[in-house]
Amino acid sequence: MTYSELKQAVQDWIESSESSMVTNIDLMIEMAEKRIYKSVDLNETHKYKTSTLTIGDEFVSLPADAIVIRGVQIIDAVTNKRTTLEQKDISYMDEYVLDRDSVGTPKYYAWYDAEAIILAPSPEAADTVELHYTYRPAKLSASNEETWLSTEHPDLMLNACVLEGAIYNRMEQEDIALYKARYDESIQALLVEENFRNRQDSERFRELKLGAQ
Repeated sequence: MTYSELKQAVQDWIESSESSMVTNIDLMIEMAEKRIYKSVDLNETHKYKTSTLTIGDEFVSLPADAIVIRGVQIIDAVTNKRTTLEQKDISYMDEYVLDRDSVGTPKYYAWYDAEAIILAPSPEAADTVELHYTYRPAKLSASNEETWLSTEHPDLMLNACVLEGAIYNRMEQEDIALYKARYDESIQALLVEENFRNRQDSERFRELKLGAQ
């Protein structure tokens, strides 16, 4: 489903082409996408990024589009061995390393602020740091006619947008409840698909189906 198709479908389903509502459909789409992204941990929203550590510098800048840090690994520049860091609270980091000028092999990380994470201890080598994080894909819009969500799950996008439209139009509570139920059904279908994608290969899925017969 394209942006143009979705915009028209929202008007058709709500049965309203009132000017202020049409003007706010872009906002409804944005809110619908955020509702979905906050409800499901999609593989489609995962990213990796690498950078080089600076010796003695405990801070690692975050990618501009990072929403949630999912994991941090240090890759030894000599052996290429990977070490997964353990996430800790910032207060723990301060207790673990009393002197930030001291260096060593990073063992822990913590979210420092919106722009950086902090490592403990500070790196003693210019190794590679790999960040695994969640980001928000570009939203569906007039300049971005198709997204993964609109293409792979058009029913979910439509139901989410219609729900936002129903709330905007202050429809009867029973109508809003109906649209919410349709949205919930669509989000559950997406959750099932993501769970299968993450945990089961085709042979395992075949065994489960055979076992249920």
